[in-house]
Formats: sequence, C-alpha cells, structure tokens
Amino acid sequence: MPKITLKTSPIWRYVLLALVISLGFALVLMLVPINTAVWWGRTVQVGLYIGLGLTLISIPLNLLGRRQFDPVGSDTFRFDSSNLRPGKNKVEYISDGSKIVADLYMPDDFVAGEKRPVVVITPPNSGVKEQTAGLYAQKLSQKGFITVAFDPRGFGESGGHSLYLDISRQVDDVKSSIDFVSNLEQVDTNNIFNMGICVGTGISAYETAYDSRIKAEAMVSPTFLSEDESVLPIPLDLVYMIGGAAKLWYLATGRDIKFGPMVPEVAIEDADEDKIKVGMGAFYYLPGMPGDVPNWQNRVSILSLIPIIEWLNFFGLTKRFRSTPVFMAYGSNAFSKGSAIKFYDQLDGPKDRLVLDGAGHFDMYWKPEYVDPVVESISKFFNRQVELELGENNAK
Repeated sequence: MPKITLKTSPIWRYVLLALVISLGFALVLMLVPINTAVWWGRTVQVGLYIGLGLTLISIPLNLLGRRQFDPVGSDTFRFDSSNLRPGKNKVEYISDGSKIVADLYMPDDFVAGEKRPVVVITPPNSGVKEQTAGLYAQKLSQKGFITVAFDPRGFGESGGHSLYLDISRQVDDVKSSIDFVSNLEQVDTNNIFNMGICVGTGISAYETAYDSRIKAEAMVSPTFLSEDESVLPIPLDLVYMIGGAAKLWYLATGRDIKFGPMVPEVAIEDADEDKIKVGMGAFYYLPGMPGDVPNWQNRVSILSLIPIIEWLNFFGLTKRFRSTPVFMAYGSNAFSKGSAIKFYDQLDGPKDRLVLDGAGHFDMYWKPEYVDPVVESISKFFNRQVELELGENNAK
C-alpha cells in the first residue's frame, strides 16, 4: 500500500550533520594512542568513543524499528447467520487469523427470505463499535439497511495484539468485514456500501478504492492526513530507534508498553477545535458522555509508534473513484474541513456532500441535530444507487 512518512523538522538535519562530523573526529582520534594524548584530547576521545558506541547500537535498533510488526492470530469464532434477528446482533468473523467482533443491525421490518443493502462502518482511530460508529449503524438500520459496526483488531472485544494501531491492518479489517457481509444470505450483494468516520473515512475509502464489490462510499467528518501538513518534533531516525527498542523489549520479555492519552483530556467542551486536533474529541469521552464506554481505552501500544508516523497516502486514492459514487458530510466549523474539501475537490467521479452550518468535527459524532440530517442524506444517497441498479436491471 502506498504510504507517506511524516517529515522531520529541518533543524534536525543540522543536528544529524553535527553527529556525522563528530563520528569523523572519533575515527581520527582512534588512531591516536591514549597515553600520548593531552588531557583534553583524552577527554574528547573518550566522549567520542561513547558516541561511536551509541551509534553502533542505534543502527540495529533503527533497522528493527523499520521492520513491520504484523502479528498473525489463530483465533476461532462462532457465528450462525440463521440466528440473525431484527435489531442488534453480536457477530464474529476472522481477519488475518484474529477474531473481529461486530454489532450487526437488522432493520426492524426485515422479513425472512428477503435481501437488503448493507453498510459497513469503520470507526475513528482507536474507536469501538459502541461509540459513534454504532450510533450511525443503528440509525441507518432504521432506514432499511443492514449495518455493521466493528471493533478493529486490537480494540474493543476483537482479538489481535492489544491496542496495536496500524492503519494498513485496519484496511484489511474492512476487507474482512466486506467478505463477511458478502456471504450473508440476507444481504443484497449488488448493493454493498462502505462508510467511515474521521480517520476511519480514509481507511474505509482505501478498501473501497480497490474493491469492486463496494458500490458507493460515505464519509462523515473525514480527516485526511497529508505529508505536507505534519512535521515530527524529533528526528525520524530517533523514532525508528524507539520503535526498534520497543520491539526488542517485547520480543525479549513478551510485555508491551501502552502510552496515551490519544485524546486530549479536558474538563469542559471547547468550541475552538484547533486546540483538540487528536482522536475523537475530549468532551465526547468525558464520564457520562456517549464516548465513555467500557470497551474504549485512551491509549495505544508503543508498537503503534511506527505505523502512526507511516500513514497511507489517502489523497492518492481520488483517481480511483471515477466510477464509484462518494458522499461526504462535514461541519462548517470542523478543524478537519480543509483536508475534507481538498479530497472532495480532487474527486472527478459522481459525488455529493452535506455541509452542516455551525457544526464542528466532533459534533457529528453524537449530537442529534447533526447526526440525524447526515443519516437522512446518506440514506437518500445510497438509495439512489440502489434505484440506479434496479433501473439498469429493468432496462435489460
């Protein structure tokens, strides 16, 4: 999968250059016998030896950090499609050997023997099915769709390495979800739709771009990270070294380190979204709020460090949507609207959008005054694609 790597601040180029020069001096001083060196020279020599030793240690750590961590599971699961009933159903299926746990919603008016369109919903980064993805799944099922909100591997009730966040693996989880619904006798396989929220939009769109089974894509409060807009505060090689050390620790001890918070912790809702550009919005997760669910944790595995800085190139997808309809919804006050508009403008295929006046990025996760019109618009958009399918079939 084509990726982008976050850039390093230019100042670190000079720091790294200084390190290279220092190593050069160390190699020169290695030729000078210590017993003939003056006091200051001996001190510098010892210091540079230490620097050289640390450099030799850092090289294998750097290389180890660059290697992909891709644990394969060996889970089992239970599922019988004949047990599906109108309303909420907990289901299980496999993604690369690990169990995916999802909530599947059947429309209340579903009649045995019929087939319905289906919508697979990908949650925001670190999100779980009981949060905003589940809310949209429930409401879209009330519009007549079969819907699936799932826990990506490592999160919620799903299997896999605990709290390991890797976007490329989550794309595989979306594919496994499409595989799952494609084999349900209750699903109209000619009308499989995909949907994502926040960063889940890019994950969902990635699968849609390469999967001909998916008829259309819906994007809610989309966030598309670009290489030009993100600069690391530390050297990239240092990040790889830390990642390598984390992998070495895990391989040696079998223990993992979790870090966070992924979502900034604040006491009250802040209308200025520029202050909270990470995760799903702090206020949404405060105790007693809709995002405050037992299956969600405000942290990730330190093994996620490298995947976090190596993002999939979402903007490279736009040309693959020339024949796949896209619906997008975002708020006029959302901090993420810039990337959403950029992605939308680059689409040259069938598309439509809803811009909610006054809505912020996080408002569309749970506030009825914004969620309900988005659900209504998505329902109409997907139903238009179903009607087009029916019209083409009738014409034949």
